[in-house]
Amino acid sequence: MVAITPFRALRYNLERVALSDVICPPYDIISASARDTLCERSPYNFVRLELPRDEGALDRYAVAHRLLESWKQQGILVQETQPAVYITEHRFQWEGQRFSRLGWIALLRFNAAVADQVLGHEATFDAPKVDRTNLLEAVRAQLSPIFCVAPDADHRLHRFLRDVAQASAPTATADVPLPRPVGRGESLGPETIHLWAITEPTAIAALQQSLAGGQALIADGHHRFAVAFANRHLCGGVMTYFACADDPALQVHPIHRVVYLGGIDPGTWQNRLKAVCDYYPVASVEEGMRRMNEQEGPGRFLYYGGQEAAVVRVRDAVLTQDVARRAPLDVTILHQLLLPRLWGAQVPVDAVSYTPSLREAMQMVDEVQPACAWGLRPIPLATIVELASQRIALPQKSTYFYPKAFAGLTIYPF
Repeated sequence: MVAITPFRALRYNLERVALSDVICPPYDIISASARDTLCERSPYNFVRLELPRDEGALDRYAVAHRLLESWKQQGILVQETQPAVYITEHRFQWEGQRFSRLGWIALLRFNAAVADQVLGHEATFDAPKVDRTNLLEAVRAQLSPIFCVAPDADHRLHRFLRDVAQASAPTATADVPLPRPVGRGESLGPETIHLWAITEPTAIAALQQSLAGGQALIADGHHRFAVAFANRHLCGGVMTYFACADDPALQVHPIHRVVYLGGIDPGTWQNRLKAVCDYYPVASVEEGMRRMNEQEGPGRFLYYGGQEAAVVRVRDAVLTQDVARRAPLDVTILHQLLLPRLWGAQVPVDAVSYTPSLREAMQMVDEVQPACAWGLRPIPLATIVELASQRIALPQKSTYFYPKAFAGLTIYPF
């Protein structure tokens, strides 16, 4: 069973700071310029802990430790008097529509069943795990929650969360600043986060029971989950934000790719591309996205090389390879089949950049030539769960679950 428990979180003292000024997105989607913007909002913005920088003789992990201890001593951060589960409501807009996503933050316990009941869907890498391990050991706390999706086919869990949230005023409220300082994508409209600290044993027991018979999918936070599990002698669990799988406000978007060609001749690259793909030029990005999304079958992309956009379709002869049969997804085909053929070898890690905004990807191509952008189709959540159940890991940054679980609402101190 997936076991969750309440915990005594460290939270911002709302008599000392405005929560809207101090929350931040997850560390791995914050650009350098966005970090500067967040720091300007408040000397206590959470990005200073979540994504610290070296200061003089202190490395960034020691800086985070010093800041956390200082904020506790100053009363900027205070610890809950009772263990709680934290229900959240995230109101946002997407493509002109308004949504409200309910979820909750609790500790996901590392019991004997956790390896079978908690499913990851993306590969992990050593460098991010080393970074998050160093930070965890320095601050002796989990600063931001991972993001998991819980099954809720009968919507009972969603109704329970709604009823609890409607029963009382929020404990805390934050307006996400606009434009959102994530450094990627376009501003999509106002966002508001409400939080309720729930200490009532019956409500907590109902949430615990709701997960007893199912599995949870890690949406974001694979590296932090791995680090917490490796250090379970310290923490025994991982702070987790849960959302309901059948909530229409849970959105899964693609992450597009920009490939920098380096020393490869653009003409050679284009010839290789047209040798393995059918190539259909389009008049606009909008037309290309529409035509790509209308197509069935794997290996369809919107391609932009700096001069024109085109829909490309990987030929069937390429798709007969084993990797395409095992995980017939665009992102897997792109990274494991197509790009190595075009590059002539395995593509260097630093030759690929990622963004959920296709327009930003095209802008990046225009700014740095030679390069090309690859627009991808979204992967259905059911497909992600199915592959995760089979322990088939997708390439990194294959999915963009939206909205993100913001950091700074709760801290889990050891």
